[in-house]
Amino acid sequence: MITHQSLLELELQHLDSNVRASREHLSSLLADDFVEFGASGNVWNKADVIHSITREAGDTLYQIENYRVSRLGEHYVLATYQLSAKDHTAPESTPRRSLRSTVWKSVGQQWTMLFHQGTPVLE
Repeated sequence: MITHQSLLELELQHLDSNVRASREHLSSLLADDFVEFGASGNVWNKADVIHSITREAGDTLYQIENYRVSRLGEHYVLATYQLSAKDHTAPESTPRRSLRSTVWKSVGQQWTMLFHQGTPVLE
């Protein structure tokens, strides 16, 4: 079974600008049948997310708070947390906050993101 810290490190990799710029690395973190429910109401698959994320500028700083993990089964875990996102080119701006949930699944020794959803926190 994967540890809490190892899952947090996978989430942080997913947010790392170097990983997000690499189609290969990003692809290795996402399950082939990955699905994301976006804040816009759109549903994204693995190809959509890779195409979208690898085109981002990478100017965002992320911070994860209240990271929790719940085991869903032998090969599945649910991670929930609050994410703060701030454009580092605009230090005076207010961070965007969202509640996040990720379902991770193991295939052999590798854990991949099966499902993700982000819901904006309205302040």
